[in-house]
Amino acid sequence: MFHTFGSSFFPVLFPVIFALILGMVIFVFISAFRQMAQNRRSPVLTVDAFVDSKRKSESFRHAQNDMVSFTDTDYYVTFEVESGDRMEFRVPMDVYTGITEGEYGKVTFRGTEFLSFERIS
Repeated sequence: MFHTFGSSFFPVLFPVIFALILGMVIFVFISAFRQMAQNRRSPVLTVDAFVDSKRKSESFRHAQNDMVSFTDTDYYVTFEVESGDRMEFRVPMDVYTGITEGEYGKVTFRGTEFLSFERIS
């Protein structure tokens, strides 16, 4: 009986690939949950900061048959504190559009979570 490489390999390969993808999804969820838990345990801090830079990250998603397209945009602001350290936070769109590079103010955060920015005149 003649067997090709592909026909005997597929029954083994499919479960392995499925397990790898499932493992990656579980890893991402566990990492996100750990980060949220760590942020909740962190103290709320407010520090003087300078708005160093702003950036957007856009991702495009296409539905079946490219009939519908979605654009998902994340907004980031990098703050420089008095010590010279820089911290980048994901911020809501209204905060992103309301902040100008070069502004001084007080940034409030908890762990890696941005809470607010208040300008200092």
